[in-house]
Order: sequence, then C-alpha cells, then structure tokens
Amino acid sequence: MVRSLPEYASNTRQLPSEVLALRETFQNAKSPERFLFVAVPGALGLPEFSERKPRPGEIEAFFDLLNGCLRQWSMAMPRILDEARDTLLAACGFPRGDSGWDPLRQEAVRLEPMVTEPQLLAFVRRVAQAGSGRQGVESVCALVASRPPGNWTDADAARFPDAARAIGKAFRESSAAVANQRAGGEVLTQLEPGERKRADELLRRLRAQLDKTAKQESPRVIRAVLAELVREMVDHNERTSESSYE
Repeated sequence: MVRSLPEYASNTRQLPSEVLALRETFQNAKSPERFLFVAVPGALGLPEFSERKPRPGEIEAFFDLLNGCLRQWSMAMPRILDEARDTLLAACGFPRGDSGWDPLRQEAVRLEPMVTEPQLLAFVRRVAQAGSGRQGVESVCALVASRPPGNWTDADAARFPDAARAIGKAFRESSAAVANQRAGGEVLTQLEPGERKRADELLRRLRAQLDKTAKQESPRVIRAVLAELVREMVDHNERTSESSYE
C-alpha cells in the first residue's frame, strides 16, 4: 500500500507528526525485524516489542495506531485534491463539493463555442471533456497547476489557489458576457412590432459595418469595443434616469 502512494503523499509535510515519523521509518527501513518490532512502535509513540510476551491489549493498540496512521497517510492525496476542487469551484462561482462539479462542466460545454482567449479556452475544453469522477478533477487541476496533482509538492498546493482564482475570474466574466448576449436576444423579441422592425434594420446595418471591420480587427477587439459601448449606454441611461427623478 505504501509503495502505491503517489509522490505527493511521500513528500508532503502536511501530515500529523506521528504519520510523518511513520513515513520516515518506512523510508529508512533496512532490517524487517527491527522495522516491525522497534522502529514502527517508536514512530507511534509506543514502547518497542521485546522477547517478553506482550501484555493484554498491546498488540491491539499497536495495530489500531498503525492502521489509523496508514489511513491518514493514504488520504493525503484525496484530501488535497478535494481542497483544490473546492477552491476551483468557488473561484468559478459554483458550490463546493461533488454537487458543484457537474454544473461547472455543463457551463463549460455552453461556453466552449464562444471562448477565443487561448488560456481560458484550454481550461473550458478540459472541464467540458473531463469526467465527473476523481480522474476528471485530477485532469482539470493538473491543467490549472501545470502539473499532475499526484506529483505536487506542498509549494504547488500552496500556489494552486492563486492560479484557480485567476482562471475562475476569467471563467465568470466569460459566463456573464454570454448570459448578457442571450439576455439581449430576449429583449429584442419583447419589442413592439414597429420597434422590432426598426431594430432589425439597425441590426442589419451594424452587422454590415462589423463585417467590414472584422477584416481589419480581431474578434476579441471587436467584442471588447461592443462590451464597452453597452456599458457606456447603460451608464448613460442610469444617469439620465437619476437626473429625471431629481
């Protein structure tokens, strides 16, 4: 079991002191007899076994402590992965825990056709293609950290929240932009017939102008300019409404 643990579990210092002592004992073991009867009890804070017959309960207490430490050691990787998943979910605006993972994947599928920024697109694609289980979480966290979680150091784990917040901010902004675009379409369908006719004509002219502009500017620049124009119009309308109220 110990040999099958990932590199992170073998290197992290984020474990109870008795587990760290037990790990060191495993790593330095040479003689099986000394390892089992002397080193392991010592790591667990128990007296070493001698040739005398053990007192009642000593063997049971030994294995209870040993198995407890082994469980904590083996859970080091699942624990840090759960923490990374929850950090990423919170950064992207979703609930922590297993319940937030599938909604994140569904939003990534919705966003993928709309995203062009390379780093965000790579993240969205990885999330959209990731499974719902632990392997999917590992794959996404590996992309965010630029290293598979099984090979993380404590420094990698400490840096992960900053990386998650950066990509999460971009994800939320993209999600909000797409939502605003869809909301704009819903507003268009709510216009009166005469207003809708004028709006369709204006939309046709704007599209024609944008088609010409697209030959000279990137889609990213065009989207940024349109978003800024919408923001300015919203700000202007809010100021106008406040002035009329006063």
